[in-house]
Parts: sequence; C-alpha cells; structure tokens
Amino acid sequence: MNILPYISRRQYCVWLCCLLVMLLSACHKRHQPPVRGFYYWKTIYNLSAKEKTTIQQLHCKRMYVRCFDVDWNDEQQKPLPVSIVRLPAQLDTSMEYVPVFFITQPVLQHLTENNADSLAQNINKLLTSLCAESKWTPKEIQVDCDWTAGTKDIYFSLLKKLKEQSVFKHKDVSCTIRLHQIKYFLKSGIPPVDKGLLMCYNLGDLRKYGKQNSILDVDLAKDYLKHLSGYPLKLDVALPLFHWSVLFHNRQFAGILRGVEPDDLQKKSGFISISENFYRCDREQKWHDYLFQAGDEVRVETVAYNELLKMAEYLASNLKHTPDNVCLFHLDSATISKYETQELENIYAAFD
Repeated sequence: MNILPYISRRQYCVWLCCLLVMLLSACHKRHQPPVRGFYYWKTIYNLSAKEKTTIQQLHCKRMYVRCFDVDWNDEQQKPLPVSIVRLPAQLDTSMEYVPVFFITQPVLQHLTENNADSLAQNINKLLTSLCAESKWTPKEIQVDCDWTAGTKDIYFSLLKKLKEQSVFKHKDVSCTIRLHQIKYFLKSGIPPVDKGLLMCYNLGDLRKYGKQNSILDVDLAKDYLKHLSGYPLKLDVALPLFHWSVLFHNRQFAGILRGVEPDDLQKKSGFISISENFYRCDREQKWHDYLFQAGDEVRVETVAYNELLKMAEYLASNLKHTPDNVCLFHLDSATISKYETQELENIYAAFD
C-alpha cells in the first residue's frame, strides 16, 4: 500500500534522511580514546624537565603514584608501611592522580581475618594523611599485589575491608592483574574491585639463567592471554618501558644491579660481550658499589619498541572492552630517553 497519500513527500524525505543519519551514526560510532598515563615509582615526587615535557607532548592526563609498600616486619611481627612517598604541598591540577600502594607476599602469608581489619584501618589512616598533605582528592585508589591461588581468600577479604574505609568511600577501587591471574583465573579468582589494571610485563622467570627476557616476551604473553576476551572484570592496561641488569654468579641468580645501564656495560673495561644481551666479567673489580668476581655474568633486559607495539596492538584487538586508561611503567628520564616521542605516541595510539 502506498503511504505517500497519508504523509507529504517532504515529510517522507525528512523522515528518511533522519533514519539514514541514525543508521550511519550507529555504524561509525567510535569509542572514546583511553586516557593516557604513566606510573611514577619513586619515593620523592618531583618531575624533571624531561619528564614534564614528555607528558605534555603525549597529552598524558593521569599519573599512578606509588605511595608506599606494605611489608611484613619480622621483628614486630606485623605489616608495616615502607618507602613512603614524599609529595609536594600541591599537586599539578592539570593531571589526575591515582594513589597506588603495594602489598608484598609475606604480608598475605601472615595475614588472618583477625588482623586484616587493623591493616585496613592503618592503610586508611596513612592514605588519608598523604592525601591531606597534598590537598589531594583522588577519584580512584589502586591496590598492587601479586596474589596467588593460596592467598586469594585473605587478599579478597582485605580488599572488601579496605572498601569499607573512609578514604575508599565513593571512589573507584582498582587492583593490578598479572598475566598468570588471567590465564588461571578459575584458580586465582576475580578480585572484588571495580576494575583491574592488566600489567603486561614481568611474566618470565627473572632468576632463571639464560637469554630470555623476563620483562616482556610477546609470544609468551599471548599464550597467557588466550582467554583475555572472556575475563569478567573490566581492565585498564599498563605496558613496560623499564630495563634492568641481572647478575648471575656461577650461573645462579645473584640480584638486580641498580644503576647499571646497558650502555655502561658496553663501555666498561673488564666486561666482555658474550652474546646479544650477556656480558661476562673477566676479573675481580668493584663497580657501582658491587664487588664483581671473575666469571660473573650480567644479563641485560630491555624492551624494544617493536615488541611494545606488537603487544599494544594485540591487546587492543583482544580485550573485551576498550580500556578507559592506558599507562606506561614508568616515568623516569633515563628510561623514556631510550624511546622516541613518536614511538611512545604510537603505543598509546594503538588503543585509540
């Protein structure tokens, strides 16, 4: 039946145009690009000129600030805060800041339902004090902890108790998620928080002797993330920029060398390159406050730009939801200087 007798041709055309616009809008609807951010993992919050320029050039609007660690004190037989951050009297109002605190495995191993309440209260007091000192009213608080299947119950219980504390009220509570907690989420459980932040690094065995990269191995990461799209908790994303040098004595792990840069090893006399990322000390010597023995070996682990971009593109294609936030770990002049600004821009843009 012809409907034109009942409506004018002009009305019909207007109606048809509106319908087409709605259909085209639906087809081309784009998500909001994630907010760009950095982790800040130092004990004094004080940005260098290089760091300020970088976050401005990359249009970063979020800073995840490590405020303190909670570690087990054997002498006092209780969890205590360590490495508390020193904040300025006033934070830059152009950025949004997320307080982060790290809980160590020994804390979870000693924690019980009886003392979890007092720990939650003490964390609340310290966070409240830090925020007050810097006139800081965060919208989100993040808990960083590498829990296991054996410690998940007490950790999840602690998270629930934390959410009842005053500084956590009316805020998003997030927690970090490691790759093994994605792969084995049926055993690891889903934490009772508003969202998670997927840490796409530190999935290899740092202590194992060999040429592997324990910071980021894209193929290994993909294996851990096969079921990423089915993970029920909404996820933000963090990718690694950092590097480190790992010391081995008689092929046994002997620690991470603080302050020893990859370029230092290439120039340092007494160290011989034995492979792409391995160096051997050929004589006893003291360097950077370390006493090296002849035969000691150092594995240098860095994250190449092309590997970072591969990881970012994989995540962007396989996450169930577009992340609200994408951040890089971490903001440090020496670290970010190893990447071109355009390279960092490309990593962020992979999620747009």
